[in-house]
Amino acid sequence: MGLEIVDVENHGDLSTEKITLRATSNNVNIWNYLLTDTTYRGDGSISNKLRHVFDFDCLDAIILNSGDYVVLYTGKGTDQIVENSGAKIYIIHWGLNDTIWNKDGDKAFLIKAESRIKKAV
Repeated sequence: MGLEIVDVENHGDLSTEKITLRATSNNVNIWNYLLTDTTYRGDGSISNKLRHVFDFDCLDAIILNSGDYVVLYTGKGTDQIVENSGAKIYIIHWGLNDTIWNKDGDKAFLIKAESRIKKAV
């Protein structure tokens, strides 16, 4: 797939809640990915409804190489790129006012969508 979910940390704390992704191959175009979470049914089981979708094509073009990381913070902040032992770490902020990964059992879905069509409605 080229990109994998490493971890979701600090669930429910807006200032530090984040999800970390890692590139598993070279030339990974971040614009090809969507990140989302699930909703729950009345009985507490996970539904097939996705919500809180982060579409990476809203960012400037980022091409990842194997070992690079993307750290997506739920809250607001300043985006930046840092280097660590030759790997780049792209720190990105979603800019939301509420947490996403706030319920035990939340599931994160990383979706690769190389071909997509967008149309204003």
